[in-house]
Amino acid sequence: MRAPFTQLYLHYVWATWDREPLITAQIEQPLYAFILAKTRELRGEPIVIGGMSEHVHLLVRWSPVVSVADFIGEVKGASSHFVTHHILTGGVFKWQGRTAHSR
Repeated sequence: MRAPFTQLYLHYVWATWDREPLITAQIEQPLYAFILAKTRELRGEPIVIGGMSEHVHLLVRWSPVVSVADFIGEVKGASSHFVTHHILTGGVFKWQGRTAHSR
């Protein structure tokens, strides 16, 4: 008997707080590396990551064992904490929160 086959892709784009250009050359590579590692930890398979100084794109083969909301919440929360506490010690880094348009 064949096993079920599921192949889901998630392309998610999220912005920095107030679309401020917070993703500088200093933090871009460590931030992206952290996001990719967190994606793997959550059983996703990252395909590509990129963005600009005020937003990130992440394309991932996503495992349905984690909800989309939990997946993105974990990635955003952990990466913000990582930047604030390990790269910009003493600085502030925040992702944009939910707006009326994103509900």
